[in-house]
Amino acid sequence: MVRNLVHKHLQAVTSLFRKALLFLGLSLFITSSVQATVDRITALPGTVSTGPNGGTVRLNWRVERTAVTAIATITISPVVDIKVNGAVIATFSSSLSQTTTNPIGTKEILSFSETIQISASIARTIAKTPGGATITRTFSDGAALTGQANLSISGAAGVLSIRRIELSFDNGGKTRVVEENDTLRAIAEVSFGANGTLKAEWRLLNSVNIKGGGSERRLAVVRMPLRSSGQGQTRIVSPPLPTRTQGLQQIRLVILDPDIGSEFPSLKYYVNPGSIDGQTPGTAIQNIEINSPLEGTNLTPATVFSWLSVSGAVAYQIEIFTNTDDPSGNNGKSSELLISPIDTNLKLVTGKVVPEGTTRAGLTEFNLRHLSRNLSYKWRIRAIGTEGTVIARSGLREVIYP
Repeated sequence: MVRNLVHKHLQAVTSLFRKALLFLGLSLFITSSVQATVDRITALPGTVSTGPNGGTVRLNWRVERTAVTAIATITISPVVDIKVNGAVIATFSSSLSQTTTNPIGTKEILSFSETIQISASIARTIAKTPGGATITRTFSDGAALTGQANLSISGAAGVLSIRRIELSFDNGGKTRVVEENDTLRAIAEVSFGANGTLKAEWRLLNSVNIKGGGSERRLAVVRMPLRSSGQGQTRIVSPPLPTRTQGLQQIRLVILDPDIGSEFPSLKYYVNPGSIDGQTPGTAIQNIEINSPLEGTNLTPATVFSWLSVSGAVAYQIEIFTNTDDPSGNNGKSSELLISPIDTNLKLVTGKVVPEGTTRAGLTEFNLRHLSRNLSYKWRIRAIGTEGTVIARSGLREVIYP
């Protein structure tokens, strides 16, 4: 009897012990499953800036969190990152931390202050990037959350950098053929970074040949303040270009300050003379021998125009004309050729210029869009010499655009 009572008592104690262990384990599981939480991070101010040579920036971080345990909790951020387009370009080991003890469920706000040194190299990297950069910190009290502030570069003149210059004429073309006394302007699209004053000159090359060279004459002075925290863009329009002198002309934008460390871009244009093909009377024009395509060939994107080289040629023009004296052609007004074909009554439809040493070329999709299906066209090759005159040309041949 006593033995049975003892046995039942031991069973009861064991059961209570097991329940206590189960409750303790469940409590530990629940406690470990409830993560600490950082609810929100705010950078004050939201945007900071430094000069193009770097400097210090000061930030305050406001960290909002909810206590999920009554024991002491550390909220910490060990490093600060500088990011450009999401990629880290610099990391500083500068730990920020606070230890707090509050009842479970307590909302609290923690404040952190810091000063960050931005080097000149980091500032230059940020200045070259559209949209600037960010300063980021990840704070953790068991769960992690990241906050950020915007970082821009602003500063003094004299640090302007020119990244790209794209020249074109006012119709968007890279070459132009104009009549005497026509109005013509060049346009420069300039990409830049940082801040400063652009100093430049529009210059005309006198006694120019098609390869460049000759003396330069200043047409206009450009002084323009430019400012950008990242990628800047501006447009510079030239004064009216000289069109009273017949023949080949070349215009360029010369950057005086800042130093761009490269050649200055230029454009060529041709002022039509009164003589045929830009030749002085009595000048002989050679013949160009054609290899392909054959007479009456169908014209496709795969068609290759080929010819024999001409001594003294520095460029060749492929010219496509209407087959008859058809007013639907453009007579060279919108074709990007160096010299207008004024020696024929046929109307120019499209054309292409290739450099010296090239004796094979095809037409682009842009060229073919100027043609109409199921029509025949005339074509030829002309060779351009160093002074911008025609030194050779082929006879007219026929192709069909099916």
